[in-house]
Amino acid sequence: MCFIAVVFSFRDNPANKFTDAEVVKVKGMYVFIESTPAAENERVGFVKLSEFTFNDSYIAARNRLIEKSKSKYPDADGIIISTDTKNYIENADVIKFKK
Repeated sequence: MCFIAVVFSFRDNPANKFTDAEVVKVKGMYVFIESTPAAENERVGFVKLSEFTFNDSYIAARNRLIEKSKSKYPDADGIIISTDTKNYIENADVIKFKK
């Protein structure tokens, strides 16, 4: 008699060419924009821009969020930027990857 074992592997969100991405570091922090890191992480804090002007570019707003995050949470690994109801960048969750 011969027994054959079949092993199945399931993931909630299977990796494929449409969802995989390589995130780059900006000023030493990984920057996620309206996306969720695949690696296990914990939220260590939150930062918000105290003022936003219509003249702020994405780069300027992103850099201010990174600077605030690094200042307030020096051991953080990255930020997850989200937009408000008018699609302005004004805040971010600060995260640390679990090792």
